[in-house]
Amino acid sequence: MLQGYVDDSGSDGTRPPYVLAGFILSAKQWAEFSGAWQTQLDRAPKIEYFKMAESAERTGQFLGFQPEIRDRKIMDLLEVLETFEPAGIYSCLDWRVFRATIGTVLHGRVADPYYYLFPAIFDAIAEYQRRRGIFPEPTDVDFDVQSSAGQFALQTYPLMKNYTKQKSADMGKMLGRLPMMLDDEKVLPLQAADLFAWTMRRFRDKEHHDPRWDWLLVRIGRLVEWGIGYNEESFQLLLSEGRKMGAV
Repeated sequence: MLQGYVDDSGSDGTRPPYVLAGFILSAKQWAEFSGAWQTQLDRAPKIEYFKMAESAERTGQFLGFQPEIRDRKIMDLLEVLETFEPAGIYSCLDWRVFRATIGTVLHGRVADPYYYLFPAIFDAIAEYQRRRGIFPEPTDVDFDVQSSAGQFALQTYPLMKNYTKQKSADMGKMLGRLPMMLDDEKVLPLQAADLFAWTMRRFRDKEHHDPRWDWLLVRIGRLVEWGIGYNEESFQLLLSEGRKMGAV
């Protein structure tokens, strides 16, 4: 059984990129990972938990850290990720494109960006498994309790799973139990997902490029297995298909 942990970055819509991102490993490997991650959290200067936004802004757990000490702490945690090599998967869209296409035509649930980002995460997992020759391996995926993606998952996952089973027996086998909403201060793999989601959002935000984080983009990039992005053509195609079926 594989286990995924996913977080989001960009839900406020203040910058173009909106990303769901996370890592996939076996449950046994995640247990070992968590022990190694905790060791690095405890290593001086000790922090109780890791949030990349606090690290970047040097607030919360990173209040008072000098930039070089902050960077060293991130590097220590990156070494844990690089040791276990979880598969990085993500889905993303551009808020401006989404609002100019879907947002001007559709309403309700289908006008929620998670309606597109959420199933794309499972498509990315399926592609990762195919590349590794293990498809369809049952995979559970959990979210940060603070993530709005998690609440959307609870509402739509049963419907998505039932629909998927009807369309593809193998995809149905891959989809695990109902996602759980977990506390990222206690569930350490979610802290790794937070780091990944934050980094992927910055990587895709070409208008606000900050060269101070180029080293982080490079190292996280080595762990990316598969990603699915939506552009204007993607959304126009979805709208066209919806019109053909009378759904738009």
